[in-house]
Amino acid sequence: LPHPTCDIAEYLRRNGAFTSILSLGRGVGRRISQISAVEKRIIGEYDASVFILGNFEDCIKQKTKLFEDSSVPVIVTGGPESCDLECQYVGKIGRRVTRMRKVEDQKKLDMIVKSLVKCIEERRREIAEDPLSIDPIELKQQLESSDIKPAILRLDGLRIKLPYDECAERIMEMSISQNNLCHFAKVCKSFAGNVLIKILPESAIS
Repeated sequence: LPHPTCDIAEYLRRNGAFTSILSLGRGVGRRISQISAVEKRIIGEYDASVFILGNFEDCIKQKTKLFEDSSVPVIVTGGPESCDLECQYVGKIGRRVTRMRKVEDQKKLDMIVKSLVKCIEERRREIAEDPLSIDPIELKQQLESSDIKPAILRLDGLRIKLPYDECAERIMEMSISQNNLCHFAKVCKSFAGNVLIKILPESAIS
């Protein structure tokens, strides 16, 4: 049976999220399921991830290896109503043949949104303990005023949907508080070939 992946992604987009769907390339069963280094890297380019798993609790628990060392917050969905995991879990969403259009389905989708909001807020509090050297919103405004756009906000930086090879040097040399941007942030190439900016915390540049 298909997972309700598209319904979840669409609902998150309606609530303001920028989403991408990644289908893990190797193994669908509990014994052979795997995640590659490339897939981990792609997931790490986002602020959080939702792993949409199946209907059986023991299967879900055996698949925690897929995300146990994730660099971003993880939400897991599955068929069992509850599942004892270290990360956020939303149950009663497993493999199914129908769209998530009923009232009870919408409530489950709302629970996913609330779980993600909780994870994001926790991450914001962590960042606040060692504040970023530049506010991502202010940096976005400066980039867009220099016609470097579209720029998508992340908790600790930005994703710029422009080819890295064409504009990375220009971005690194942007003047920010009498220094180049590369003094305050790491500018790197995303898996898709775009620009990722990870703003350094104040402690890293002091």
